Amino acid sequence: MIRLLSLSILALLMIACSSEKADAPADPDAQPTVAKSDPRDGIAWFDGTVDEALAAAAESGKPIYLYWGAEWCPPCHAINATVFKSPEFIERSKLFIPVYLDGDDENAQAQGERFGVEGYPTMIVLDSGGTELTRIPNGIDVRAYANILDLTLSNTSSAGDLTDAIMAGDVELAGSDCALLAYNSWGQDTSILVQYERVDAFRRMYEACPASMTTERSILYVTWLEALLDNAESEDDASPLADDQRSEALAIVQEVLADQALVKANVFSVLFSGPRITAALTDAGSEEQADLSRQFHAAYAALKSDETVYKRERIYTLAGKIGFERIDDEEAPLSAELQREIRETTVWADESTPSAYERQPIINALSNVLGLAGMDDVAKPLLLAEIERSRQGYYFMPDLADI
Repeated sequence: MIRLLSLSILALLMIACSSEKADAPADPDAQPTVAKSDPRDGIAWFDGTVDEALAAAAESGKPIYLYWGAEWCPPCHAINATVFKSPEFIERSKLFIPVYLDGDDENAQAQGERFGVEGYPTMIVLDSGGTELTRIPNGIDVRAYANILDLTLSNTSSAGDLTDAIMAGDVELAGSDCALLAYNSWGQDTSILVQYERVDAFRRMYEACPASMTTERSILYVTWLEALLDNAESEDDASPLADDQRSEALAIVQEVLADQALVKANVFSVLFSGPRITAALTDAGSEEQADLSRQFHAAYAALKSDETVYKRERIYTLAGKIGFERIDDEEAPLSAELQREIRETTVWADESTPSAYERQPIINALSNVLGLAGMDDVAKPLLLAEIERSRQGYYFMPDLADI
């Protein structure tokens, strides 16, 4: 991970590590052996090649759950420590052919290219015929993973087919269709939206969802808003929203922040995009901006104190606070109060995470926060100790070298 990242870039890297660490395949036609069941989880991974898994799916009628990971990847460790230990997910996995590919295995990159994989972790659900139904994002609530698998079992439409129908003007979505689109990993999409304008597509998805699908509509709305802000930043447009859009967005964002369930459903956006959303929807120095900032801070406080929230996300509430303290000046020094909280959180997370496996995403999150804060005096001893302790200590060496 590169230090001193902007919050938006950091959010993207949270979703998936770059796959460039693995070597290119020596033989692009060769098939890697799929990893066997890992003692850290209860999932019976398919023991064979990808093509053998596809053949087994065609014969059995079972869909495929394809997981692409890497031993050194912090978000992959987070998936293993949460999703793969969830009884609900383990039970659902029995209805699929679960295929586990490690990107560092021999010739694994050929399979990555085959499925359009661009980062770790990538989770793809294929029907029994090998057609992609959806990609599951990293970082959603653990319970949502099992629900997504249920959707793919009961819903014959793929995210791609649904998107094509919406863009063609067919806007009568069932609730399950709306959920499949809301929970698709659009940050890892390599094909569906290539032919469409992303802002328009997400807006249509949001508008096509039934009003009763409150959570899913909030996800699609926030996705649309972030895509709009991304375009504005790339085009250097200081005012991407019309007045009516600004009022609408402000009201919906406030509704999300007022509901802990909606905050969790949009957790990465709340953590990493809070400052830029606030800057886009309110005037600098206004009471309206101060009020929205307070609402984001209240959401951060609720997340950090919620023991059902994964520790990594609780750590990243600090990234949101850093962004707000620098909302008007990216170089502004952090308050003594926030620096103290960062130090205390570092000690808490370090001391409360004894598992060498789970420490990978936790120390990575701390390193990213400390890099954003410019607190090298705290980061250096933490990383020096972790290089000795971690099974993949080499992952942290670039951060330490940069310090």
